[in-house]
Amino acid sequence: VRQIFTTVNTLSGQYASLSVTVATQGASIVTNAAAITTLDTNVGTLTTTVSTQGASIAANAAAISTTTADLASLSTVVTAGSPNLVGALETWAASPYSSVGLNPAWGTVLSSAGGFSGSEQLIGQSPIEPAVAGQTYTFAADFHCAATSGSAISADIMWLDSMGAPVSGSPYSTRVYANPGTVFSNSRPRSTFSATVVAPAGAVSMRARALLYIAPGGSVTYAAVRRFKVERGTFATLFSNEASVRQTFQALNTLDGSYASLASTVSVHGVAITATATATATAIATTDGNVTTLFARYGVELDVNGLGSGFILNNNGSRSDAVWKVDRFRIASPGSPELQPFEVVSGVLFARAAVIRDLSVDTIKIAGNAITKRSFAAMLGGANAGTNSWLTVCTRVVTLPYAADVILQASMQQSYSSSVKTWTARFNVNNGTIVQARGGAGAYTDVPSINGMISLPAGTHTIDLEWFGLDSTISLTAANLIVDPAMK
Repeated sequence: VRQIFTTVNTLSGQYASLSVTVATQGASIVTNAAAITTLDTNVGTLTTTVSTQGASIAANAAAISTTTADLASLSTVVTAGSPNLVGALETWAASPYSSVGLNPAWGTVLSSAGGFSGSEQLIGQSPIEPAVAGQTYTFAADFHCAATSGSAISADIMWLDSMGAPVSGSPYSTRVYANPGTVFSNSRPRSTFSATVVAPAGAVSMRARALLYIAPGGSVTYAAVRRFKVERGTFATLFSNEASVRQTFQALNTLDGSYASLASTVSVHGVAITATATATATAIATTDGNVTTLFARYGVELDVNGLGSGFILNNNGSRSDAVWKVDRFRIASPGSPELQPFEVVSGVLFARAAVIRDLSVDTIKIAGNAITKRSFAAMLGGANAGTNSWLTVCTRVVTLPYAADVILQASMQQSYSSSVKTWTARFNVNNGTIVQARGGAGAYTDVPSINGMISLPAGTHTIDLEWFGLDSTISLTAANLIVDPAMK
């Protein structure tokens, strides 16, 4: 009996131990079941996220394909011809006999219907542009000339020196002419009305011109020029449409924005996927890194007949730079394209005006070793009638820090109420030194001008423009005085 009781006690202890073990395992099973449920939810979320990212990546791939096509189109448009050195006709200055406008059939034209006879008149000219002495240039245009026999429309280039005056001895290039009966044509070769010229010694800038000659007693119904282009070299290449270039530039800006949006999207998606799946996060992080590398170096290169041009932007996180590969770089005002204050041409910087707060110069070269400080004076009061005595009509006081050769220029306008009368104009310096008198009688002179030069020491000087009219039947209605000191 004692032995059986002992066995039963042992069995009872083992059962109690087994109950504790089963209870413990039950709690573990419940915990594992909850973990499995959570894992199943995470896997479902991961599947949805990866599916969404797959759609986004496919859309981005389509965007990249589209932008690649846009870049190909960009190259096709821009490589059509070489740059026009004198700009579009919209930037030209028209004369009183002409106007610049849009013709529905032929585009932008500079046109004239005459208004004069038996003479040649300037009908339009481009802004002044840099030129290099000895450089070969070719200019070409398309003409229309509906006029009587003997008349003609023509074009040339005027060469200017460092003072802005026509180059002495060779102020104008070879001219091209179009006779009556010439009409605009889209199929005519550019070489038909073209000339290849060389900038003469002393030329630092140039200005393209269009002129119209009307034979005596003749008339003009419609004379016009379009597609005027000046370029380097000996060939007249295709005319580039400025409007198309502007539209292409806008497309390029849109392309840049598309790449930026793509980079941002991939970066954000990469963070979301990293939170749910390590393998997927690694793949997206690699893609995101590639996009970042793309934006660290960005540029465009254009190649025409082996001549390359373009720009590159570099950024490595610690230094950034921009490199332009061009013969001519300029900055222009969007509202006034003819205003181009800054240019780099063949490695030489041209600045029309500059304010430099701190300048260090190794070697300085100034034309004629001169520094000029131009000043102006308009006519004093209203119109001046002749009084048979000298009248002071313009006065300018200048202070020279150094001795200077002072160039004096004046232009005037006269009117007459009867027969020709004697008149004279002169410069009077410091109320005693007369410089360059001009005038007389025998012919009407409606718009006389006078020029002179005097060497003056440092100090303050008074320069008067004086006018003499015989009597009240001749009057001076307008006058301007220009003083140009060239200080050594």
